[in-house]
Amino acid sequence: MKNLLILVFTFIPLSVFSQTLYWVNKSGGNFGDPANWSQTSGGSGNEGVPNSFTDVVFDKNSGLAAGVDIIFEEGEDYNVRSFVVDQFAGAFTFRFEGSSFSSTTLTIHQNLEFKEDVLMVYVNPGAFNNQILFDGEEITHRIFTLGQDLNHVEFRHPNALYVQDSDLYATARIRMYGGEWFTQGFDVRTEGDLIFQDNQSSTDPYPKEFNTSGSSIYCQEYFAKFVYGSLQVNGLHTIHVKTFIGNPSQTTVPTLYDKIVLENYEPTFLVEDNNIDCAGCSFNQIIIEDINATKIGGGLEIQTLTINSINSIIKINGGNGRDNTIALGTVNAPSTGDCNQMPIIENIHTDIAELHAANASLTLSRMKLNNIQAGPEGSYNLSGGILTGSSSGWNIVNQLPSNTFYWRNYSGNFLWDDWKNWDNDMDIENCLPSELDDVVIDNNSAGNIMIPANYDAKCKHFTWIKNNGLITLTLNEDLNINGSLLSSKFALFSGIGKLRMKGVGSFSIESNATLPDLCFESVGTEYKLDADLDCNSLLFEGADFRTNGFDITTNSWRVGNNDGNNFYFGSSIISVQGLLELAINNGVAQIIEPGTSSLICQDFKSFKHYDFYDLRLENSNSFTLSLYSYSFNNLELNGSALVKIDQDLEVNNLLFMKENTELELGSGVELKVNQGIESLAPSDNPAVLNSLNSNDKGTLIKSSGNLCLEGFLNIENIDANTEGIAHAPLGNNIAGNSGIIFTPLPTSQSVPLYWIGSTSTNWATRSNWSSVSGGCPTNFNPHNRPKLIFNEHSQYENNQVIVLASTTTNEVEFSNVTEEFTFDNRVSLNLGKLTLDHSWVKFIGSDYNIDTEAIIRNGSILDASSNEMTARQWLDSNTGVNSLIIIRPGSTIRQLNN
Repeated sequence: MKNLLILVFTFIPLSVFSQTLYWVNKSGGNFGDPANWSQTSGGSGNEGVPNSFTDVVFDKNSGLAAGVDIIFEEGEDYNVRSFVVDQFAGAFTFRFEGSSFSSTTLTIHQNLEFKEDVLMVYVNPGAFNNQILFDGEEITHRIFTLGQDLNHVEFRHPNALYVQDSDLYATARIRMYGGEWFTQGFDVRTEGDLIFQDNQSSTDPYPKEFNTSGSSIYCQEYFAKFVYGSLQVNGLHTIHVKTFIGNPSQTTVPTLYDKIVLENYEPTFLVEDNNIDCAGCSFNQIIIEDINATKIGGGLEIQTLTINSINSIIKINGGNGRDNTIALGTVNAPSTGDCNQMPIIENIHTDIAELHAANASLTLSRMKLNNIQAGPEGSYNLSGGILTGSSSGWNIVNQLPSNTFYWRNYSGNFLWDDWKNWDNDMDIENCLPSELDDVVIDNNSAGNIMIPANYDAKCKHFTWIKNNGLITLTLNEDLNINGSLLSSKFALFSGIGKLRMKGVGSFSIESNATLPDLCFESVGTEYKLDADLDCNSLLFEGADFRTNGFDITTNSWRVGNNDGNNFYFGSSIISVQGLLELAINNGVAQIIEPGTSSLICQDFKSFKHYDFYDLRLENSNSFTLSLYSYSFNNLELNGSALVKIDQDLEVNNLLFMKENTELELGSGVELKVNQGIESLAPSDNPAVLNSLNSNDKGTLIKSSGNLCLEGFLNIENIDANTEGIAHAPLGNNIAGNSGIIFTPLPTSQSVPLYWIGSTSTNWATRSNWSSVSGGCPTNFNPHNRPKLIFNEHSQYENNQVIVLASTTTNEVEFSNVTEEFTFDNRVSLNLGKLTLDHSWVKFIGSDYNIDTEAIIRNGSILDASSNEMTARQWLDSNTGVNSLIIIRPGSTIRQLNN
């Protein structure tokens, strides 16, 4: 009996709550008021309140008429199973009073049927103020509304079918969480967003199937970004939309859309703001009705792209990790306007973009491509179009003719964008210079020129040859030049705009005037100078830039964060009053050929290692050479402020050009000097070389030979690591130095001279001799010296010394010259004494006349290959190590009698 009672109670809810309630208050009222409901059509009230098991019906016996309101109160949640407005129920009003503070929700667990036109009123319009939710489990929802406005609709349950039996309209938005939606060819319309998104995790999304059956779908934004592979779109459809944020492909099978019509929407510069963004999606057709900019996220495929306006600008967005490519099958573009107007396809948020052929080939007609490269496979043709910027890989066919425009200022308003101010070779009216057309300012040009703000001024070659008076070009906006630039000295520029060099090919720049900001934006395009260049600033975002040996003066030199900035400096002097920036990161692909150029700047930056030639720093503020190890021929310090080095650096010569120049080595930094260091500072204000950290000093390195630190220089906390001697004869040993000798150079003519060989192989060259072993040059004449010494600190070019002029000296000594060394005497050489001590010397050439003795000791080798060597005595000092004299054929060793 107890079990039977349980069974009875189990079934009671079905019999009690599966009911139909009829509205019976002809004066209207609150939907949740039981007085308004009856269990029979036209019956008495107070017979129930609708809930999720109730079918509610408004019929002809409800007695409703126009002007009568059924009220859904603010802040209430209403539930019904089915919601039916029967025929002849009257044209009354459903009034929803939800607000942003307290929303109203009607949840329908099965069907919604409006068989009579009723009025839907939302007191406080807004997407979330009043919502109609379909949330039946494992059930088919039939939706028949006669196109009435449902404001905000959501399809909630993943195991339900949602079937349209009429057009579906919701002013604010429509959202699908899961399930299967069948439009059955009826329209779907919202003035807000159409959203496909559930609240599940990305690993367990609700399945969503959208069966369109040829429907037209209208929305402000189609949004399916977070479906994580759970959305399947079936059937033909046309989606009219301002922004389409589709489902990025989460599987190997791309989502296929039929036809998208992009209406007017102007995206911002934000990377995530696009007209269409659906990576991995495929579209049968996209029609662009937008007459301005249309931004398309990369990584999608379009079989047929139709562009309706010649003013359209299509921007391929590869930013934030997107693919920077779009695959196209067929492109339909409008006919070119009389003035060569045509739609534009260009890159945005990446340096370049690519178009790939969805089929075997891709042909574009009447299009301008800016920074668009052709794909790696297939054939690519551009018919009657224009290439600018870094565009490449296109076969140009049916090229449009160019025109030449001459500035005349007939209107007298100085405006570039007034066609009446121009003459042109083709006598075409209503046209302005395009990327195909040349602009010439000649002696017939009168009046100043102004490019107004927000105007896209452009031309092919820009030629300013006027030489009979000054006029000014005011740049309130940039001027895009797609060819060469020629400017006479009479040209004047003003304003905030730049000259943007955007051509494809090989062009020249020749200017005798001071130019404004120059920006190069064409990867692979060669620009070469045909004259010295003076401009306000230089910005490189892609160019093969050749100075051709001409000099450059500018206030700023910067590079973009992109590949393809290749510089060929030749023998030019490049003077930058501010920052000279040559590589913005270590990963850029670019070439710098320094030639024998001299770079002069206040601030130098390259985030990538290059071997430069000369760099002169003229910094007035503290400056750090940092980030990457560099190498220079000459590094010249000519500024008034500190220069720091915090990365290893290699130079041939380090030059302190004046007083107050100071170089500081960072902790553990190695400064490799291949030749020498020189200070031109005065004695009362020496230059400074020191280390930042006395406990982790910087190191001077010279891997071969001696290091001379010439001139007045304060040295502190510097370690020298050299093969030979580091000598600072005029240096001040402040503190903490090691490996450097500070011995002053003697001024006495009686001191011995040491061969240092820093200049050449010529015996008579004074800078080859020092009064300190391995030291700095003394610049004394070696002739008639008391003693000349060659030792382990001597340097030898080609391991030899050459005597080219007759000379005399008291004594020549070779000490610890352990590698075969050649002494080439091409004249008569008179010596007072010759000593070889642990050395190997080959004597060649003319006669050697030794007045006293020749001493060979400590295992020395004297290789006699000259005509004759004469000495009064030939001695081998008894040191326990035998020495050797080799007499070559044709050579004679003679000992004179006392």
